Amino acid sequence: MDDLVISDIELPITLQLLNKDLEIEILGEQIEIEEIIRQMVKALQPLLDKDMERLLHLFYRLDLNENKVKAILSSEKPEQIAHSLAILILKRELQKAQTRILYR
Repeated sequence: MDDLVISDIELPITLQLLNKDLEIEILGEQIEIEEIIRQMVKALQPLLDKDMERLLHLFYRLDLNENKVKAILSSEKPEQIAHSLAILILKRELQKAQTRILYR
């Protein structure tokens, strides 16, 4: 994840958003981005496999770019979809965290 950097200020807010929106519990002050993504993939894969309607609703709530989601779903290898979606979600949640920090 060379192009994705989360500062020490952004990390707790980003994790809080992820935990709330994905209904998971990612903890850690020094957690690596790859570990965050791994845990997100673990949460996303069952939705991809068995509950696409709930997953699409999640995308809507997260306000993900519809074109980017469609591109991932249509062009990625099946085993790569959850990972690519996790990165897209993480970038969006980071963007929200940055906005919150900016307007504190």
